[in-house]
Amino acid sequence: MRPPQDGPAPTFGDLTLRPAMSSCPWGARGARVPLVAEWLTNNQCAELAGIRPDTWRAYVSRGIAPEADRTTLGHPEWHRDTFMAWLAKRPGPGKGGGRPRKE
Repeated sequence: MRPPQDGPAPTFGDLTLRPAMSSCPWGARGARVPLVAEWLTNNQCAELAGIRPDTWRAYVSRGIAPEADRTTLGHPEWHRDTFMAWLAKRPGPGKGGGRPRKE
């Protein structure tokens, strides 16, 4: 297997290939998979959103992420258009308040 290629991360419209984040045999690290599929899993949504899979699953359980469009073998999946619409509306880092500043 070849090591992952260094360089800029592809954009959402770019269908170039990049290493998979999964540790399963059919998507092991170093394997090359399409960046965007029609139906996205938890791990794919997390990768595209730039967050950890645990964070994405927390967003789903708290209702921050969109409701899954379908379930396959007990695993939620989101249509690419649903996810991209949610991602476009998502506020950037540092939004939403936090601890008030001391005066």
